[in-house]
Order: sequence, then structure tokens, then C-alpha cells
Amino acid sequence: MLSDEFQPLRRALVGWFDVNESALPPELRQRVADAFQPLRWETLSPEQRRSVAVQRDMADDPALEGERQFWWQHVCRVIELEGLRQQWTLAPAATVAELATKEARLREIADELKRLAALEAADAGRRRALSTRRTTPAGSAVPAEATLAGPYVPFPRALKLLNARQGASAEELAAWVFLGETLGGLRAFLDANDLDPPPRFSYAALGQDHDAHDFMGPLMGTWYALPELERFRPQDRFITGRALLERWTSQPGLSTRAFILAKVRESRLRELHPVVGLTQASCSDASLPDVDETLFYVSDVEAIEQEDLGVEPGAGAEAGQPAMDAIGQSGDQAGTPEAAQAAPPWAPDWPKLGADQRARRLQQRKRELQREGVKDWRKRMAADLAISGRRVTQYLERLRDADPFTAMRADLPRTSADTTGKRER
Repeated sequence: MLSDEFQPLRRALVGWFDVNESALPPELRQRVADAFQPLRWETLSPEQRRSVAVQRDMADDPALEGERQFWWQHVCRVIELEGLRQQWTLAPAATVAELATKEARLREIADELKRLAALEAADAGRRRALSTRRTTPAGSAVPAEATLAGPYVPFPRALKLLNARQGASAEELAAWVFLGETLGGLRAFLDANDLDPPPRFSYAALGQDHDAHDFMGPLMGTWYALPELERFRPQDRFITGRALLERWTSQPGLSTRAFILAKVRESRLRELHPVVGLTQASCSDASLPDVDETLFYVSDVEAIEQEDLGVEPGAGAEAGQPAMDAIGQSGDQAGTPEAAQAAPPWAPDWPKLGADQRARRLQQRKRELQREGVKDWRKRMAADLAISGRRVTQYLERLRDADPFTAMRADLPRTSADTTGKRER
């Protein structure tokens, strides 16, 4: 978030990156000469000029002092680990126990260096996207990057809005905040109820003592610009490792966890964790979050299902919508193809039910089929409702964080309409 006093050089140069230095206004020309030293404007391409301007802004903006301090500590830790790795590499190991200790320590250092390198790669991608963003031609009165002002809404309202529009989960919102607006995500802010403009939230600014497994807790106090939420169209969708394990469990003969790890090692299944970047899906460090807590790209999951598992893409997906379409949007509104389907006997009022009611009805039906010994219960319910198996999974995911009272209600048997409601002795 840029401070009030600080005027970004990149924003001042919008529309001027591709002109000669002599064409710059006098004040801007002097500022460029001071900021670009020892480089010269004429020797750089428009892309290089834009990159230098972004780097100067990130180095000079007072609002980014916390982020700069984080990366300073990051670099110091990398240097420290490199020194430790050299020491352990040269250390003699006279016994089997000493050799085992040495190898274990070297593995730990390598894993931590790999995790830190992943953070650097993610930040480098964010900076590259920012430095290569398109700008308007010189003389244009339309700014290339209009800053969206408030009003700001807190996290619960933002999540409710995104869920209604995009079928988004809380974990997906965390992934979009981690990516930021330059990589197709969202911006999050802090203290928007007191400060104007509010400071920018960043996972990179979390303290070193923050729990590496908790990426949802820091979002509870975040705020979001309402205009940005209303125009947001996600470039990437995400699924949790927990949901992915359940999604692929029904595949015959598949060791689900081992299969996920194999696809990650093949670089065909990208992982993401907003706090630490890497997880145990690609790193053997037991202190990192487990596969259950990992976020995976839905586009990768669907590609693997089609190429490796022989699962055809979901039929009936609307143009512009991901194949793993959103619950609460296209499938739950009146007038959609799903709402027009004939309701099965176990859910005669299906078209009239809301998303949460459908999830509970599916949960109840799933338990009934499992008690009957039906293994392909997901396919059975999808066929009854004329929807995809992905849609069934999405509905059931709504109950994974349900409160205990809701969970108990899902387990309670329903009283049929032709009974008196009295218990038989």
C-alpha cells in the first residue's frame, strides 16, 4: 500500500516509458535522472525502464518498510544456512551415528533452503508481473492502473459475496490474497475501519513466530475494497488437499496420497501455501504443513483427471466458468439447467432447496448408500440428479467445516410424513 506522501515513480511515468528522455516533462526528467543513477534512460528499453521504476518504488515507499525488513531477515537466514551447510559438509563423521546425524542435518538445511527459495520465486513472479503490466500510450488521459477506493468490507462479508458470485471457499480467498492483484488475485487491507487509506496486508509480513500451518487466522482481521470484489474474476481456482484426497478416493486401485505426491514430483500438480509456500507434498520436512493443508490448482487437477484417470471434463459447464463450477452460482439459481432436472425420490424438493440444504441432503444420502455397501455413491447420486461428480463433491465440501449442531442434524434420521412421530415401544 502506497503512503500519502510517497508518489510512485511508476505511476508518474505511466504513458512515458516508450518516449525519449528529451520528451519527458522537466520535473519528471530530473526525477528520472536521480532515481535511475547510475543507469541512463536512453540505454534502457521500455520494459527495463518500467522494471527500474518498480524497483525504486519498492525500495523507497515507507509503507513497505515491514516487507523490506522481512526480506532482509530472509537473506540473512539464507546466508546463515549456506554457512551451516558448508560446515556440516566438511565435518568428519567417524561413526555410523555421526554419519546419520550429519546426513539428517544436511537434509534439514536443504529443505529449509528449498522453502526459502520458493518464497523468493513467488515474490519474483509478483514483481515481474508488476513490472511488465501494460500502460496507456503517452498523452492518454486514462490512467493505466486506477486505484480502487472504498468502501471496504470485512472478511466475512467479502467471503459471503465471493461465495455467492464465484462459489469461492475461504481457502480460495486466502490463495487469491497470497497471489495479489498482479497475479490474478485480490488485495487485502488492515484497519480499514480506522485508517484512510488502510495499509496493505501481506503474508510476507507475518512474524517469524507465526504458526506455519495457520493461513486463515491472519485473514480474520482483513478488509477488502468493495468495487474490487464486485469486478473480480479469478484466473485460477483452488482445491484443498483434504478435498482432493476425498475426490480421488473412489478411483479403484489408487493410493490417493501417493498419487498426489507423484504428480507433484512430476511438476504437473502445483502446490500453494500462503504462509510457507511449500508443504510436505514436495518437501520431506515434517515441520511443514501436511498434504491436507495444501492448496492445489483446479486446472492441474482436471488435467490429471482427464489424462491419467480418463475422466471426461464436466458436461454443461458454461462458457467462461471453470469445469469445477461454483456452488451457489450457476447450479443453485432458478432457471439453470440443474434446477430444471427431475428430482429423485430421495430428494423430491431438490429444485427448491438452497445450497446448504442440498449439501445436507446429499450427506444424508451418502450415509444411506454407504450403509447399503455402495462404493460408487458419488456416481450414483450424480446420476440421480443429472449433475457431475464434481458438483456432488463441491456440495459436500460445504459441510466439512460445519458446526457440531449442523453435523448432528445431518446424522439424525428424518421422520416420514405418514408416521405419528411417536417412538415405538
